[in-house]
Amino acid sequence: MQRLVVLMALVFLVTFPAACGGGGDDAGNGVSPQAPAGSATALPERPPGRFTMCVQAMKDVGQYQAEAIKRLGDALTEVKKDGRWPRLFPSLDAPVVDSGCPEGPAVPAVNFVEKPNYYQVFAFVVVQAPYDAQFAQESVKNDAGANVEETAGIFVTTADLCDQARLVQMLKTAAKFDHTLNPTKTPGPGVTTAPSPTPCLGG
Repeated sequence: MQRLVVLMALVFLVTFPAACGGGGDDAGNGVSPQAPAGSATALPERPPGRFTMCVQAMKDVGQYQAEAIKRLGDALTEVKKDGRWPRLFPSLDAPVVDSGCPEGPAVPAVNFVEKPNYYQVFAFVVVQAPYDAQFAQESVKNDAGANVEETAGIFVTTADLCDQARLVQMLKTAAKFDHTLNPTKTPGPGVTTAPSPTPCLGG
């Protein structure tokens, strides 16, 4: 069953380069030296103490790219009001919210890397999450040999964009405000939720 789930995810992910709804423009609270989605240009190292996130609207919702940037940016403004923010992100530089991600969602299995991506959070906008709404985009092994989520991935549905409270909670969890990891899960096929109406987006 797990093989089937991974296969389904691969079918979804293999179309990522063609499914991106635009990107490459800097947006949000900060500006990064970002390479456009799909570019081979290497990004710089992740800046310590600074929140960095990329946002990518997928094929069927590409028209909501700008709206997703705005709504996630608004939610991030609320996240910054949390008293834990200065401890987690002590940098004086503004958070980065970039339009376009350099790679697609990780398959629903642990994605090990030696060096984490520039972005701490990858947000993919979809009509319906193909697997867990929150997952490990990248993982590294710590000194004890345990798997540690280093880069968070989140699927933001168009319905989520209409719910700021949910966006705030998703960002807090992805940024490890609760100091717990989000292990990647692989639900069996058919364990999905029907897309919700999105009146705030007109669809």
